[in-house]
Amino acid sequence: MQRFEPVETKDGVRAFLFKAWNEHQRSWEGALGTAKDILARVQADGDAALAALAKEVDGVEIEPEYFFVPKGEIEAQAALLDVEARLAIEAAADRIERFFSKERYPAVKLEIEGGGFLELDSHPYERVGLYVPGGLAPYPSSVLMLGIPARIAGVKERLVITPCLKGKIHPALAHALMLTETTEVLRVGGPHGLAAAAIGTWRVRRVDKLFGPGNRYVTAMKQCLFGRVAIDMLAGPSEIVILADQSANPLWVWLDALSQLEHGSGDELAVVVALSKRFEDAFCSLNPEDFLDDPELAARAAALKENVFLVPCQDKALAFQIANGLAPEHLSLQVENPQALLSYVRHAGAVFLGHYTPVALGDYALGTNHVLPTGGSARFWSGLSVAEFLRRRTAAFVTKEGFSLPAVPSMRLGALEGFGLHAASIEQRLQRDE
Repeated sequence: MQRFEPVETKDGVRAFLFKAWNEHQRSWEGALGTAKDILARVQADGDAALAALAKEVDGVEIEPEYFFVPKGEIEAQAALLDVEARLAIEAAADRIERFFSKERYPAVKLEIEGGGFLELDSHPYERVGLYVPGGLAPYPSSVLMLGIPARIAGVKERLVITPCLKGKIHPALAHALMLTETTEVLRVGGPHGLAAAAIGTWRVRRVDKLFGPGNRYVTAMKQCLFGRVAIDMLAGPSEIVILADQSANPLWVWLDALSQLEHGSGDELAVVVALSKRFEDAFCSLNPEDFLDDPELAARAAALKENVFLVPCQDKALAFQIANGLAPEHLSLQVENPQALLSYVRHAGAVFLGHYTPVALGDYALGTNHVLPTGGSARFWSGLSVAEFLRRRTAAFVTKEGFSLPAVPSMRLGALEGFGLHAASIEQRLQRDE
């Protein structure tokens, strides 16, 4: 654990934020450079580059004709899944479906003076790429988090991009793919899989927008591709900030912090802000590994706990300045009456209120989405929802009788801005009516 000096002033907040981000934002330049090189190779050599990169990066030999997983293989692999795992995936899918099916974006229509209307409505993307990590383990939860909102939004073509390091797709992943009715599965992941989906190759048709979380290289590739395609957000290595007062259970706080470091890239961030001296002392004196019966888990906890930041801060307003300054992916308020403090939160991907709402629930079966902005980007991006799969479009209709009302001020503004042809396109219509 890295223990900081108590934060007691605004200058203390700034000093902590500066140090925390300097340590957290490491290797980005290297990751961006790698992503640019990969993109250039895929752009130059298409499918051949994608196959070569799968071998170089993932150690997987795959010919282009086998890039996509056949439907029969998905069905066969799903049939191998044990009953308990199947039920868990289905329970999570049901909760996610119920939550996101409540999103509604009705068309807005305004009748205008003189005759005509203005309208704002939503339309789904035609084809999207859904990135599901798979380097360390299968992540059926990410298939659900991405695939269910995309299906609810009405996206017709939903391409899942995921590495299959052992050749066959994992049974848990296969079952999640079937539940979400995924239309295609590209079994080449990593930044090279994203590049192929964004710019297109002979075998991989390009998508309109990319979605999903990943490591620093995947996140860097999304940043490189922005503008060639749309992206949902920069959803990189996991982050958690926990505000804990004397009512918090120190062991629970430890485990919540460690659970987000468990993702294992080394770029994760876990910050515990101690709002009371009593909690601070209890937290510092506790070894979480002593409470874990599984020796492997205990060893993992002992290794990861050195990467937890502890920040003593008994001033609640300053504590929220720290939280909002970090703009973390996950913000956990393990305090008395957390609902009363929600209004203090300005920047966070997702907020978890109280002692019985651990972030781990949100990662799996709570019903909210675990694809969230990281790296401080919660200041300007939101967590994934149905809205991200929709484009907003306006339509306008003006009658001949209603034309003059917007025409005169529009014509004058065109002339004012030096765009005479704008003004002329309006003026000619006015003259014809006279």
